Amino acid sequence: MTKVSFTGAVALSRSQISVVASRDGEDTGYPYSQVITYRGGTFDVQEIKHWISDICYVNTPGQGSGVWALAESGQAIQIADQRLTETIVNLSPTRPADPPLGYLQSLSQIGGTLFASGDGGQLYRRVAANNWQLLDPSILDRKKEDEDWILEFMKNPELFDDSTKN
Repeated sequence: MTKVSFTGAVALSRSQISVVASRDGEDTGYPYSQVITYRGGTFDVQEIKHWISDICYVNTPGQGSGVWALAESGQAIQIADQRLTETIVNLSPTRPADPPLGYLQSLSQIGGTLFASGDGGQLYRRVAANNWQLLDPSILDRKKEDEDWILEFMKNPELFDDSTKN
């Protein structure tokens, strides 16, 4: 039996909800999710070939409303009969970002603007269709932190010595 995680949900009305399910366990990171929508007694299931980290309802004046999903690898996907996929940034596992910013995790509409944020502190704003702007480009200049600090400590234990303790 396959285990799944529910990574997001959005209530659209009293009788309509969309939920994102992704595989669990050894399949974590497998680029596949399902959006399950319940509408007044019926279920609709859409397969998405991305690992979806968040989902939100977007209502844009003059452009209509709908449900958008965020793929942790950098895509915003409009969930509808005709899906629209926009690339925010390419964070695929086969193309590591430099510096490593981390995957995208959160999607929200504030006012009439859609925002996506990630593990590394990056924040993107949708300025037009298929046009996302990184709000703080200086984050790209950040030096990579030493992820192997424990190995450095093992080589030189005095490196992190707290001289205030006797």
